[in-house]
Amino acid sequence: MSVRISDFIEASNAATTFDGLCESYARAIASYGYDRYMYAMMSYDPAQEWHDVPSIMRNYPEDWMKFYIEHGYMAIDPLRHVAFRARGPVLWDTVPDLIDLTPDQRSCLFQGTESGLFNGIGVPFHGPCGEVAGVGIASSERHLDLHPTVVSSLALISQQFHTAYIQMSLGTLSKPKVQLT
Repeated sequence: MSVRISDFIEASNAATTFDGLCESYARAIASYGYDRYMYAMMSYDPAQEWHDVPSIMRNYPEDWMKFYIEHGYMAIDPLRHVAFRARGPVLWDTVPDLIDLTPDQRSCLFQGTESGLFNGIGVPFHGPCGEVAGVGIASSERHLDLHPTVVSSLALISQQFHTAYIQMSLGTLSKPKVQLT
């Protein structure tokens, strides 16, 4: 049975640790058949420097992450590029229809599937001062219901995860970096 979104909101707001928040998120998306996620900051972030690493939190297969890093996929990952322009969830299968892919980008996209990440959905988050983050969720199962209601529910759960994570780590207000001239 799929988790109620209001129940996840309560659980994520009550989380006191990042691990607890991530466990709640993993349980929530698992109730829809999704057992893999990678949460990442994609825009420049001088305060936390999260943009310099492929992910902030994840449970993607380690062999895939090692391959991803070794091949420099962070710089060319088409889902990271789409996140800057997307207003809502993006099914990985639709990315080739949304942007022109280089051969390396096409390889990146399809090798994720070969690594056991199926039915992928990218959910972008846009914040203050041009902040862009996102989560990629996937399933170990090949065939899942990708009904628009399921995709929207997963996007809402992911948005709440992001909101709770940012609140826990950075607080409510964006603090612009003071630059001396």
